[in-house]
Amino acid sequence: MVISAYGFLQNILRFIQTQSIVIPLVVFSVVPLGIHFGIVYSLVNKKSVDYKGAPMAASISIWVSFLLLALYVLFANKFQNT
Repeated sequence: MVISAYGFLQNILRFIQTQSIVIPLVVFSVVPLGIHFGIVYSLVNKKSVDYKGAPMAASISIWVSFLLLALYVLFANKFQNT
């Protein structure tokens, strides 16, 4: 599950980077990072998944990052011609 999310994320990252758009990449990387800390803490310390919570949180965070960037690409006016 993590590998497919990572593959999708890398494709979108490269698409945006080739167009020299940097600020949205930074913003949509910092937001999932903040969410990731909360998810890791809750899955590892508060739920009963223990050590399995860390990779689950990584997968969730990568999917969140992908979804945010995908929505940005779909709705930003910069990408209408691409």
